[in-house]
Amino acid sequence: MDTTSKLSWANGYMQGISIASSLAPMYLCGDMKESYKCYAAGSETMERNFMGQFRGVALDQLTDGLDVFYSDYRNRQIDIVFATSYVAQSIKGKSAADLEKQIETLRKNAAKP
Repeated sequence: MDTTSKLSWANGYMQGISIASSLAPMYLCGDMKESYKCYAAGSETMERNFMGQFRGVALDQLTDGLDVFYSDYRNRQIDIVFATSYVAQSIKGKSAADLEKQIETLRKNAAKP
């Protein structure tokens, strides 16, 4: 895939995460008038767990990181969603020891039938 296609994919992925993060709490909580606290808590959780992990990560960093990630033959069965999260955490400075544990788990899970 060429660089423009990779950046386009990453941009679309980030936009999808953003839209999902804003809509998911609304669908999970139901009637907004009755469940504002649920919506607020859900929005905070989505921000922390999804959007927050990508804040400050440039698209070209993400695509370069994915190239490096998938250049290791042991990672090729790992789903792109998990790979993207792993790369973002790596860029943001997660410890090497924690990343190593995470990649081992991702590989084991990807190898399960």
